[in-house]
Amino acid sequence: MARLRVVSGPAAGQTVDIEEELVIGREDTDLAIDDVELSRRHAVVRRHANRLQVEDLGSTNGTFVDGNRIAEPTLLGGGAEIKIGTTVLVVEGVLPVGSSESGRELGDARNVTRVSPAIGNAQAAPAPPAPPSSTPVTARPAAQAQPQPAQPLAPFHPPTQPRQKGLASRSWLPVALSFGTVIIVAIALVIYFSQHT
Repeated sequence: MARLRVVSGPAAGQTVDIEEELVIGREDTDLAIDDVELSRRHAVVRRHANRLQVEDLGSTNGTFVDGNRIAEPTLLGGGAEIKIGTTVLVVEGVLPVGSSESGRELGDARNVTRVSPAIGNAQAAPAPPAPPSSTPVTARPAAQAQPQPAQPLAPFHPPTQPRQKGLASRSWLPVALSFGTVIIVAIALVIYFSQHT
């Protein structure tokens, strides 16, 4: 028979059997405890797949399972501790959470939401690993590119223009030739017009 044993608080030493569900609180409940830190209807504990399940009923100070505040219905196994206010209750007469009597019970337990220590971070219990395939799979190593040897870089030489030799290498020569051409043309014009006038 599943039961709760009160180990601390105003009702310490009391044991309560759970047939279907049990509402715990300060007044008007199945289990009334004179604990000033309890809400009037604080939490409910119910049978679930040969185990128990606890749910907080919107209490002010919260419900804790094994030291973690719960935000969703949480599965309880044998030996689990429920803390409400200053009262601590220990679960007895049910299987621990990690064991099962049949595959059906194990499947039921996996469908119950478990709550992580952080409030509100509910997560589903992990599913069992898939059975191994009948065909063995051989992993092939990924092909790796062979490193190419580094090619030496050729030294950089800026392009150079060949130096001109002779008269053309002098920068004043083109200017002088142009100026001389203008003078010769002017003299020729003067001689032409002087002969035809």
